[in-house]
Amino acid sequence: MKRSHIVLNAGLVALTFGFAVGCDRKDPPPAPAKPDAAANPGATPPPAGKPAAAPDKPASGEHAHDHDHDDHGHGHGEEVQLGSVTIAGFNVKVVQQGKVEAGKDAAFAFEVSGGVGKPAAVRAWIGSQDAAGSVKAKADAEEHGFHVHVEAPQPLPSGSQLWIEVEDAKGVKTLGSVALK
Repeated sequence: MKRSHIVLNAGLVALTFGFAVGCDRKDPPPAPAKPDAAANPGATPPPAGKPAAAPDKPASGEHAHDHDHDDHGHGHGEEVQLGSVTIAGFNVKVVQQGKVEAGKDAAFAFEVSGGVGKPAAVRAWIGSQDAAGSVKAKADAEEHGFHVHVEAPQPLPSGSQLWIEVEDAKGVKTLGSVALK
């Protein structure tokens, strides 16, 4: 494999991971307004190790972006039920969140039930079963199941599906798929 492909794939994996991690974060409740020390000389300075946030930047531990964390669909677009598939004894209900377009990021949610215990990992990719030309992404565990961002290959192979790999607690990986819409 050419070095440029390795660097490109590593960058895509990092970008995909960044999107997935960003969607799983929970914003802390807003802090009460703190008096400005310059405007109020008697004000107490911020605690040691916690610098005051600049007025145009979020404080440490907060992040700024434009989607609603209370929205189960993460604001990725219209949700489409793709159906359920049984993988490694687990029933995996799949929801596509937004459109799947060649060369672009696509989001999916998985509700996992049944089976023994909890899956050790859930991974997904778009394309063919052998994942040729695809990038596998590990889904993040959430309160209601798993959430993943997957990059669709460019070009999208004919007959592409969403492939889901469930790894059980013993490390056994089992594969299933659903058709995209």
